[in-house]
Amino acid sequence: MTEPKNTYEASLGKKVRTTIGEVTIPSSPKVEHTCSRCGKRITDPKSIELGMGPTCRRRTMWLKGKTLEEHYASITLEEVPEDYIRLSALIEAANKIGISSHRILQACGGDRALRNPEHPFFQVYYRKNRRYVSKKALEHLQKIQ
Repeated sequence: MTEPKNTYEASLGKKVRTTIGEVTIPSSPKVEHTCSRCGKRITDPKSIELGMGPTCRRRTMWLKGKTLEEHYASITLEEVPEDYIRLSALIEAANKIGISSHRILQACGGDRALRNPEHPFFQVYYRKNRRYVSKKALEHLQKIQ
């Protein structure tokens, strides 16, 4: 049997000679914890206990117990009603009167529409990867400045 080279094929706690020198294998393997929602590594004790990082916990609270798929299914339209406009048109109108795109997205519940909108007229709906809002949102632009 050949000696392991640049690997840790030896027993835990045992010294191993590799091409880069002699190394000691740790006596216990390092346990890495990952977020159950996104799969990223988590190190905070509270996050490890809950099995989820702080960002995913916050997003889960916004979704009120729904999964992300359920949330998007609830705001996806089969057909766009006549009294709806593209979100980009609302942003363009807002920019013309001095309201930033960022402020419009805040009013709509964030870029991904995960939070509640500031007003029902700013509720975002999806149709084939495009975002839509009620035309009545144009009338309420001054109120969100």
